[in-house]
Amino acid sequence: MESKNKKILIVEDEAIITWNIARIIERYHYEICATTRTFEEGLQAFQTHRPDVIIMDIVLAGEKNGLDLAEEILKQEYVPIICLTAYSTGSYITKIQSLNIFGYLVKPFEERELGVMLHLAMNESHRAKVLDLDRKQKEDTIHQLGKYFQSLADSLPFLLIDFRNNGTLFYANAMAKKTFGIHEEEKLSFADLFPHDRNLQLYYTKALEGTPQIYRVLPCKNANEKTCWHLSFWFPVSLPTPGGEQGVRFLSISLQEWLDHLLLPRERLWEHYRLTAREIDILRGILQGKRIHTIAKENFISLPTVKYHINQLYTKMGVKDREELYQVLQEKILTDMPPDVFFAYLFTSLVPFIKK
Repeated sequence: MESKNKKILIVEDEAIITWNIARIIERYHYEICATTRTFEEGLQAFQTHRPDVIIMDIVLAGEKNGLDLAEEILKQEYVPIICLTAYSTGSYITKIQSLNIFGYLVKPFEERELGVMLHLAMNESHRAKVLDLDRKQKEDTIHQLGKYFQSLADSLPFLLIDFRNNGTLFYANAMAKKTFGIHEEEKLSFADLFPHDRNLQLYYTKALEGTPQIYRVLPCKNANEKTCWHLSFWFPVSLPTPGGEQGVRFLSISLQEWLDHLLLPRERLWEHYRLTAREIDILRGILQGKRIHTIAKENFISLPTVKYHINQLYTKMGVKDREELYQVLQEKILTDMPPDVFFAYLFTSLVPFIKK
């Protein structure tokens, strides 16, 4: 390995020893970037010059010794450190080994010993820099992938929330944050988002145990504080944590949006129950939590006409009220649709959602 431009920092409080080390370094054609005597000077020189190798006496002028300095430097960055000590046994050697210091020489040392140690330390410095560059490149790639997948999740037109196995929030996409008023710094739990619904707790528990809960209809409040209805999915997931922690993924989409933008459920409703176009329009209004007066106004029909179509709708679907209607939609229309089909149709609707 060429010695040109390889920088060495000397930290030694005895001038004669510093001079002797500098003389040996010059013979090996390495560059001395600085010579220092204390903890403070050594740390400043390291931060300024970023040397390839440090030669450091354990005993320094001042309150802190060379091992204190080595510990502080290695917290910031790995650099091969050659410690000089007058003792080959005892607490100093134990401390050297525990700090991941490259090596040590016992005073007095021969020129050849220091030369060999410098050569090995320079090789170690080169290897460490290559590994550090590779690590930084991998971290950058992972960071860019993380940003990409977060952008992808934030563009999805449905709620997506991941919970840890203890119920705390792990991740929420943009729509979920907007819907629940979630802020990055908040440490929310499942109970904070769904405080009063025992069914949802049951879905969460079963999913955590490994049983997905799909096509679960649940009530939510819209912007006008009126009840609308969502189609929810609960899946067990392995979270990207060091221990591969298990958690639960909650997905939810407005049932009205499902009927508005995805062709398959409307076809099934039409074919299975022989609903008219007017009845499907009224059904959308019901799923949005709208009052019958609002449904009448938006569809330009009279109130008695709306009531008539609602009665026809309930009769065709074999239900008595809205609660039974939601149950039928869940059990009769949606449960026979595999999740992969559901999400295939869901992704085909991205453009209409985004345009809205």
